[in-house]
Amino acid sequence: MKKFDNILQGALKAHHSIGADSIIDKIVIRDEFKELIPPLSDDELQQLEQNILSEGVRDPIIVWAQEGSFILIDGHNRYSICKKHGLDFPYKKIPFADSDEAKTWMLTNQLGRRNLSPSQQSYLRGLRYIQEKSQGKRSDLTSGQNVQKSDPESTAERLAKEYSVSDKTIIRDGDFAKGIERIGEKAPHVKKEILKGKSKLRKQDIQSVGKAKKEVSDLFHVDQKKDKKPKGKITPQSVAEIAFSFIGNEKRSIDEICSALRIEHPVEPIDFFIKWQVARNSITKATESNN
Repeated sequence: MKKFDNILQGALKAHHSIGADSIIDKIVIRDEFKELIPPLSDDELQQLEQNILSEGVRDPIIVWAQEGSFILIDGHNRYSICKKHGLDFPYKKIPFADSDEAKTWMLTNQLGRRNLSPSQQSYLRGLRYIQEKSQGKRSDLTSGQNVQKSDPESTAERLAKEYSVSDKTIIRDGDFAKGIERIGEKAPHVKKEILKGKSKLRKQDIQSVGKAKKEVSDLFHVDQKKDKKPKGKITPQSVAEIAFSFIGNEKRSIDEICSALRIEHPVEPIDFFIKWQVARNSITKATESNN
């Protein structure tokens, strides 16, 4: 009996491996779905990798079969780790009517997890509010029947009850999510920093961007000012000397130097010359120490 059990388990494992191999090269990653998943911190990603290497993949990767391919819906980090190490993984196919239904499922699934920060919860609730509010508007426009309209207030109230918050919180979450998305269009790395909890940007300012009361550039200008306070007293004479030295020695353009120093252009002239001088002094000291 034990021998039969071993044979049966081996057959099931082989069957599963064949199934995984048949779809692994057909899995497609779409940015519109991947970007809905809050990024893991470096420590969380490393821990997940260690867990998979020691215990395997516990939860199946979710895919959506579409025209001969399989769109990855859930498990992007698990899939990436398995691809990296050449590991098999369990998977589950879930049918969706369209991309909107798939996105709603993703957001609901992500919000059911326990390891989300308050900012990530707010972001995902906001995305779901925006997603379902827009779905309601489309159904009202396309339906030929007399049905009760799904307005923004009813969507907010329904989600508020589901997540035990106020409807005003859900609406603010929507502004927060819009703000993060608009920031992500201009600076994807800043979006990741916000969702990882590493950004110094205030939530109220991000919401203001979502409500179109502020521009993305306004946020970056405020944030950069905190890091641009020069140490020591800067006099007109010292600035003039730095500028004169620049004119006499530099053959590169302003754009080239900004790129080399990783300065976002356009930049305030005083900030440019301070960073240029600091970099120049560092190179000089390194050369002198080597000699």
